[in-house]
Amino acid sequence: MHEIYLAQEQEFLEHLTDYSYHIPYSTTVGTGNTFLINWPPITTLQEGMAVSFKADRNVTVTPKLNWSASGEKEIKKVSGSPKFFTGGIYTVRYDGYTYYLTG
Repeated sequence: MHEIYLAQEQEFLEHLTDYSYHIPYSTTVGTGNTFLINWPPITTLQEGMAVSFKADRNVTVTPKLNWSASGEKEIKKVSGSPKFFTGGIYTVRYDGYTYYLTG
């Protein structure tokens, strides 16, 4: 019985940290056109992962995101180049190559 409980607990913890289902929220830091977020920490950036963040500054030219030192990835939107403004809250989703602005 104990092994079943441990297996279910592990499955639940993995589900909680699956950021393709749960979208965490963070505030950015950094300089230039790259937003940095360190919370929640991730070990591997995977396709489908999403994060919402509050922008700490304006970025209007080739915005990028670096989540937990996973490397800078460009942020795109379906049409045109996205613009980010101080205090704005944005949601992006990773497609395996780049982030796409979703909200």
